Amino acid sequence: MKKKREDDERNAKIIATMHQMIRDQEEEDLRNREKKHEAAMRYQRELDAQLNDLRQRSISTLKSGLKAKFFLSYVLIFSFCRNDE
Repeated sequence: MKKKREDDERNAKIIATMHQMIRDQEEEDLRNREKKHEAAMRYQRELDAQLNDLRQRSISTLKSGLKAKFFLSYVLIFSFCRNDE
């Protein structure tokens, strides 16, 4: 009877230790998933910022290019008008 109780206590300790190890592993897995998710979100925000910068530069370049074309058109029209006089 004493032997059975000692075996039961030992088995209970082993089971409790296993459960604790499983909980610890699950918590670590959760932390790792959260870290990966945060890293992925940070990377996505950086990509979004780079894309936004690229868009702004493209728009700026287009606007300055259009201004140059309008200016050139104005100069050409003005020069033709002056030649007519």
